[in-house]
Amino acid sequence: MTALVRPITYDAFRREAQSGDILVCRAASPEGRLIVHVTHDEHSHASLVGWINEAYRDDPGSSALMIVESVQHQRTRIVPLSGEIERYSGYYDVFRPKDVYPRLFGHLYDGRSAFAWACRGAGSKYGWWDLLRVLCRRYLPWPFNCLPPIPDSQDPLAKRDCACRVHAAIRSFGGPRVKLFDCEAVPGDFTDLKLFDYIGTLYWSVEEADEVTRNLSAYRVLEAATLDAAENGWDKDEDEDEEDDDAA
Repeated sequence: MTALVRPITYDAFRREAQSGDILVCRAASPEGRLIVHVTHDEHSHASLVGWINEAYRDDPGSSALMIVESVQHQRTRIVPLSGEIERYSGYYDVFRPKDVYPRLFGHLYDGRSAFAWACRGAGSKYGWWDLLRVLCRRYLPWPFNCLPPIPDSQDPLAKRDCACRVHAAIRSFGGPRVKLFDCEAVPGDFTDLKLFDYIGTLYWSVEEADEVTRNLSAYRVLEAATLDAAENGWDKDEDEDEEDDDAA
């Protein structure tokens, strides 16, 4: 995964963001760490990105880049992406659904409609039952691990957890269906590179993004050198023996 990391600042992302992009976030709260434990994935949260007044995206004073998300204890809300990235710099990865079905079904992913549909659910309650169902199916014995699925709904106000809402939005408007039912989706499902393009990991400041880039470059150089040494028969034990002889 390290080789895939692309640090990108919030300002740079504004220039390439598309309505319907998906944000997945690593755990930054006790609830997030619980979700990571339940789902066996490093990501604990998912939300949809969308523009308000996209025609003026170059003018931050006339446009807004927002996210819609289902949050525990806060229901479904629409908030500016900038505030989230400033607070949780480096926690958010951006993925974009691929058009995987056009030849079969004759339509492409409509990110604007997906975001608009998700926004119509603003104020709806969090889907605790979705999370409980995932927990039971993964950890508890029969018959609790055989809980029936929650039927998919086209009602944006239906109770959903974060991943369920994102999945319902993207599969309703031409995006990939990663699970048979919305209630089975977890945040990590939206990182599958067969179905989603990785756009970047968001940082608030240029300095943060540059530092991560430098660290990644150094890591890749070291990784390449180690691989080259292994392919050419480098033996760490022999080197250590030679060092001991020199010291003697």
